[in-house]
Amino acid sequence: MPIHYTISYQNPLSHYVDIGLKCQFKEKGLQNFMIPAWRPGRYQLTNYAGNIRGFNARDQHGDQLLSKKVSRNCWQVSIRESTTVDISYQYYAYQLDAGGSVLDEKQLYLNFINCLVYLPELINEPCMVNLQIDPAYKIACGLAKGKPRQLLARDYYQLVDSPMIASPKLKHWEFQKHGVKFHVWFQGSHRLSKTKTIDAFKSFASEQIQTMGQFPESD
Repeated sequence: MPIHYTISYQNPLSHYVDIGLKCQFKEKGLQNFMIPAWRPGRYQLTNYAGNIRGFNARDQHGDQLLSKKVSRNCWQVSIRESTTVDISYQYYAYQLDAGGSVLDEKQLYLNFINCLVYLPELINEPCMVNLQIDPAYKIACGLAKGKPRQLLARDYYQLVDSPMIASPKLKHWEFQKHGVKFHVWFQGSHRLSKTKTIDAFKSFASEQIQTMGQFPESD
């Protein structure tokens, strides 16, 4: 069973994103849910856990499960029996930079590594993210799409290496080079020339592919 995440929010001006996680366990015991202390491409410790509040765990009957924070970035949940566990919490998203996350009245921008907890023993399992957001929002993300407003990752590593932005005002350009389709997304106003911008992207994409000998994705 894939790890199911749900992302929603109530009031974008609060900057709090509601996160849900659903997974199954076949036996009782203690399970550790962790938030990363790393970020792709950066060799430094982080403290995303500091933005999490209201961590809560329930079983398939809706009964509360005992949970406690046992380290800076780890919550331990006591599983009483074979069950489906629902985890819920809120993440404060108001850091507008390449590695942060932002929720406001204009957009939802998420680096999933900031805000999605994982189980170490299930880190290689498929992940599914359901976005319960405004239907008027366009969604830009490198992950495959399942049902409408659903993102699919082969494992947690691919999930957290795939930032996402959703907004009603996203603009989308695309081009092809060496058989690879590239997408360029813009948020906000700009006066860029489409022709000049695409030509620049084609130039360095071509140089990259020729230097490396291949490109790891077809799209």
